[in-house]
Amino acid sequence: MAGWSARLRQILPNTSTEIVQDQGQQLGAVLVLHRQRTTSSSASAQLRHVERVVHFQEILGESAAIRDAIERARFIADSDAPVLLDGESGVGKELFARALHSAGNAAGGPFVPVNCGAIPRDLIGTELFGYADGAFTGARAKGHTGKIVAAHEGTLCLDEIGEMPMELQQYLLRIVEDGIVYPLASNEGRQVRVRYISLTNRDLRQEVAGSRFRRDLYYRLAVLRLTIPPLRERGDNAVLLAEHFLRAIAAKQARTPPRFDPPVQDLFRRHAWPGNVRQLRNVIESMLVLSRGDRLGLQNVPAELLDADTDPPPARPAAETPSFATSLKLSERATIQAVLAECRGNLTQVAKQLGIARSTLYRRLEEYGLSGAH
Repeated sequence: MAGWSARLRQILPNTSTEIVQDQGQQLGAVLVLHRQRTTSSSASAQLRHVERVVHFQEILGESAAIRDAIERARFIADSDAPVLLDGESGVGKELFARALHSAGNAAGGPFVPVNCGAIPRDLIGTELFGYADGAFTGARAKGHTGKIVAAHEGTLCLDEIGEMPMELQQYLLRIVEDGIVYPLASNEGRQVRVRYISLTNRDLRQEVAGSRFRRDLYYRLAVLRLTIPPLRERGDNAVLLAEHFLRAIAAKQARTPPRFDPPVQDLFRRHAWPGNVRQLRNVIESMLVLSRGDRLGLQNVPAELLDADTDPPPARPAAETPSFATSLKLSERATIQAVLAECRGNLTQVAKQLGIARSTLYRRLEEYGLSGAH
């Protein structure tokens, strides 16, 4: 019995055998199968590959402002050039970034988000670029792979890019231009292919003018630029999103979603929403958690929302709002003109910084009435 028990353990290493005896006589055995545990490292690897996939059709909105933003995003999704997404806090910039990733050439690779404002200044360099073995006291024995290398063949989403320390911006610029990452304290570089999408709620042009952000890095990251409109400029989008959040949050709580009373819907339409979509979602969750009925009325609305000034700022006349095509061309022309000046007319360098072929650059120069030295 002991012989074939040992033989079973060789054939099935994740098992054990319990001998069944009766009055000292061996009658048989029970084969016990053990569940194989996942190591912490492999579990972490599996978690790292779990990504929130977003497609453009999932971005809700029927107003001209949001539809125009989505159309423009679709237009630039196929390009590998860096994109700058700007807009107020809470408008959904990361949602657009994930949709751009899903629709672009980097969709098969990872989407790696980095919040430059949430990482301590003395750690953001090691977090982004990684470091070699023994780079500093307390460093990991085998070094650390940074976020840029982790985003190889995918997208690096740099949230709050305006918060990146000036002393690190030169390193990032060199990586974006050359595609080679040198971990801290290492002389061995690694070639990477990364799509860069940067997010900001600041006006980076003012940051550049105030010497708080590198001009050359701005032009490199803002080859393509998209502004996400605030919620107050999206018409009935506030009501549409409120009903969407209501259904989603109610489903998590395993309850039937109540209905908004018409005065609540009117309030949502009038409110300026300084916190935009993020604020709206928090309001809906608060109303739902604190209610038990099948309707949500003004008595369920948070007091600070009722007390706030609900008059939105005056909208620009329609004649002042440029069309999608005009806005895109003006942005592209301004970017090419700025890079031309920076490179002093060197078209080879201009094409390299813009991430386009020289033949494409020649067509753009002719189309926009621009000229370069050589």
